Amino acid sequence: MLLSACLLVVGGLALLDRATGPYISLAVFYLLPVTCATWFLGRSFGLAIATICGGLWFLDQYSVVPQDMPLPVIAWMCVVRMTFFILVMWLIATLRAHADFQRALASTDEMTGVANRRAFLNTAQRELARARRLGTPLTVAFLDVDNLKPVNDTLGHATGDEVLRILAQTIANHIRESDLIARIGGDEFVVLLPDTDHASADAVVSKLRSLVAREMAARNWPVTTSIGVATFRRAPVSVEELITRADALQYDVKRNGKDRILHQVFDNPTRAPAGDASPSDPSAAAA
Repeated sequence: MLLSACLLVVGGLALLDRATGPYISLAVFYLLPVTCATWFLGRSFGLAIATICGGLWFLDQYSVVPQDMPLPVIAWMCVVRMTFFILVMWLIATLRAHADFQRALASTDEMTGVANRRAFLNTAQRELARARRLGTPLTVAFLDVDNLKPVNDTLGHATGDEVLRILAQTIANHIRESDLIARIGGDEFVVLLPDTDHASADAVVSKLRSLVAREMAARNWPVTTSIGVATFRRAPVSVEELITRADALQYDVKRNGKDRILHQVFDNPTRAPAGDASPSDPSAAAA
């Protein structure tokens, strides 16, 4: 639709430019569709619109070109006009690329390449609102890396950083596009699973834990994971409660031997005090 709108604007400008004659140029107004196409549709579409605008501008001016003007001069006029719009397109595309980079930098954890705490909070807020509106379940897994300190002490901090990178990328590569993994602390990660009930979450988190364990074992790293999983049949009132519930479950795992998954279902979690890891529903399960 945007491309069609840009083409309609270009066509309208060309007709108006023709009606006003060759001595009143509307070339500057062609920059609007060039900018829109480049910013919202990308370089390829921007280049196409820029080329069309340059060609139309040249055709409008060509009507007053003397008949005896040499062909190289005419060709140069055409190139100059097209170059003007292509240069503007390139500048807009560069600006958009820089803006995208800064946006990604602000929402990405530099070490692991997954989302950071800010990105998680923003996404979780949107998913909470959607779950509340549609009445769909929502699951969050709070994951803590076990034995990372011994790895840092014996193999070095570079290896410890590599542990975090491999763990994050392993999970990121095996979740849905609608899911999100974020690093929210030194060795703490959260995985947000929208539209995921208890049974589905059990399967997903168990698979992720097995994949991570396999990657760690392949490198002879004594690293395991302690995971607390909270499934909400009804969305909690805040993102803080979402995290607190899963974190409390993860803490119970760490306190009772590590390297396990503790999963509970909360039917109406806002009635229980924050940090209470007891299930609020008889069907709550621990794995």
